[in-house]
Amino acid sequence: MSLRRIASLNIVLAIGLGSIFLLPKSYGIRDSAVVAAFPQRVGEWRGEEVETPDVVISTLAKDTGHHRAIYSRTVRNPAGRLEQQQVAAFMVVAGADMNSSIHRPERCFPAQGMAIQERELLTLDIDGGHALPVTMLDAEAVLGGDGPHKGKTYRQRAYYWFVGHTDVTNSHWERTFLDMKDRVLGGYNQRWAYVMLSMNYGLEGVPGIGGEEVGRVIEKLITELYSDLHKTDQLD
Repeated sequence: MSLRRIASLNIVLAIGLGSIFLLPKSYGIRDSAVVAAFPQRVGEWRGEEVETPDVVISTLAKDTGHHRAIYSRTVRNPAGRLEQQQVAAFMVVAGADMNSSIHRPERCFPAQGMAIQERELLTLDIDGGHALPVTMLDAEAVLGGDGPHKGKTYRQRAYYWFVGHTDVTNSHWERTFLDMKDRVLGGYNQRWAYVMLSMNYGLEGVPGIGGEEVGRVIEKLITELYSDLHKTDQLD
């Protein structure tokens, strides 16, 4: 190795080591711009808080915040009969260790026996000029329990997004990048939250609406919930 190359490597090493002194000595916490509660009424939907299953809580750090609700409404189907629609809403607010508080559904769904069939990145237009990036997942699973439909397949369509102190993203990797950037350049840590709305459909042998219609139902509910769930004046 030439002396010039050795000298160049030493300079790069010195710059790299010296940059350590430019990093913040500690990180302040800035709370998420999410409102950590689901409203009881949204248009024609009624929301009811329900307990988060123990199997979910056990995967989260003890200081993690979590909220779960079921939104219900009665609609008239194409045959003219009244039927109830339900959308499940779930929120996680990270604790001190974000990595043990928030898990992206692409990792959780397969662990819960749900095989992801479709994945799409979307942007929903919100009244008031806001735009919400979301990820849509459509998964297939087999119904358990002891009911009459045990062993039959069904589908679930879910939409999720992450909310930081000033940022909203539908990407786990962008969230990770923003988190590192804020720590290094800003000296603070965004307390991220994760929100997901989902609806089951397509139970084998049972008539009902398809995935596209389910998607429209959830997307409209998300746009109606937006201002109740986000501190809009805090977001970029």
